[in-house]
Amino acid sequence: MNSKNKLSKVEEEIKRKEIRAKAAKAKGMHATYSNYMLDISILKDQLQKLRTSPHRNV
Repeated sequence: MNSKNKLSKVEEEIKRKEIRAKAAKAKGMHATYSNYMLDISILKDQLQKLRTSPHRNV
């Protein structure tokens, strides 16, 4: 899998989790919302590492 493909998959996953987090917050599901926010944070870290990787082929 090339780095562009990995980047787009991580970006899509972040968008999906953000939508789910927003819905959970609106429903008052605080624990679920917190879990989604943690997942988003981890995915954003991954995204940053992929973008700044010295071995990427973009």
